[in-house]
Amino acid sequence: MHLSGFKLCTCLNNASFFTDLPLQLPDGETDLYPGSATKVVQLIDWSVNQILSHPDRIRHYQRETTITNTYKADLPLRGICWTIAQGNIWETDTWRPFVAKREPGEWRGRHGGRILRTIDSRSALPFLNYEGQYSLQAGKQKKHYNLAYILLVHEYFENVKALVEALDDPTVFIYIHIDLASPNEFQEQIQTLALNKPNVAVMGTQFSIIWGHMSLLWVEVRAFFDLLDLISFDYVINLSGSDYPLKSAKTIYKTLERKPGSNWIYWSDGQDTGKEWELEMRTEHLFQCVLVPEEPNPKQCQFGFKNQGYEWRPWNGYKQLYPRRYKTSQWIVLHSSAVEWLRTSEAGKLLMVWAENTLIPDEMILATLFASSPFVSKTYKDPKRLMRWLGNPHPETWWHEDREDILNWQKHFLWIRKVDLSEDVELKELLDDIRKKDEMSEDIVVPYADGIIPVD
Repeated sequence: MHLSGFKLCTCLNNASFFTDLPLQLPDGETDLYPGSATKVVQLIDWSVNQILSHPDRIRHYQRETTITNTYKADLPLRGICWTIAQGNIWETDTWRPFVAKREPGEWRGRHGGRILRTIDSRSALPFLNYEGQYSLQAGKQKKHYNLAYILLVHEYFENVKALVEALDDPTVFIYIHIDLASPNEFQEQIQTLALNKPNVAVMGTQFSIIWGHMSLLWVEVRAFFDLLDLISFDYVINLSGSDYPLKSAKTIYKTLERKPGSNWIYWSDGQDTGKEWELEMRTEHLFQCVLVPEEPNPKQCQFGFKNQGYEWRPWNGYKQLYPRRYKTSQWIVLHSSAVEWLRTSEAGKLLMVWAENTLIPDEMILATLFASSPFVSKTYKDPKRLMRWLGNPHPETWWHEDREDILNWQKHFLWIRKVDLSEDVELKELLDDIRKKDEMSEDIVVPYADGIIPVD
């Protein structure tokens, strides 16, 4: 049943809810049907208001946050609306579920106790272009490209310029997102770089990107969907301004086409590293934007978690859809058919709203989604990036002194990260020489070793 009329949780308007779960409404109603629908809507709104009125939340939570250059939202409100609407929460003094247990000790019945069935993307995620209404080429026949690149950039123009020049090819389309917080001079430089290049476009919707926050995934998903409207393509690849190609456009496409229709995403369920607990922590705790007293710009979300004892959301309602959760890298390659499916997947939309309050969702959500998708047999656990990690918080930056290691490994990879070519001209010369030689191993998936890693 579709519910509307939410005054506080407007992101839930037109969402659909299961009607086969026993409820425990304040007046004794036990079923969701047209006669009780208004009561359920009012109860969700009331519950969210009560939770947001808690003194800790008033003191700590940042209520309004800039998402894009045209859209702002109350992220703590959205997060608590999603949590209450799921229905499958623990009963505490703060959280009071309205889905009844079937028997003592048993979880709350069907669907893992989850009552939220689907969302309406127009109400819930209007900034992601699920509806296919965005196009720079309205009325024109879409041109086909073998490869489409999404570049996420925010600084270091010379690096971005070198990357665009290296990627540029008639068979390649380049779609650039500039972080909303980037300096004006940098934004103007990127706009000038794209000028008069028919295969390069700057994304009109700019997201305010926060490390560890859903905004990293939002911008990528929006770019995926924009590309479906703008052009026809076979594969889409996301890169940052710290990346560089190791092979020509022809060889990159030929390598991916060894497995036609393939996707390239590494994932691990944590069992091999003993870190299943980390996946649970990241997905089940309710992370929120918090106020930072010394922050000069209160509209810029500071993503964090203040463990107050009632910020936990069990995964039970999602186990039917996603039996296992996975850790991955942000860096992926998707076939256009997978992007089209992502745009229409109702389960995927539910995962997107759940992920809104997880920690570092860009390293979990797409792997979790595609591991339970029709594309799992066409997905290969190798993102084809040459990356190195030596135990520090972030991957190492490659320098020309690493020449021997780069030469030893380059034939297995299509791109390299992280690099700073504006500071290391000799490295750029080395990488350009490698790209000209265009050597590629016959191995499809590489066994990683010696600090070379598939995740970042």
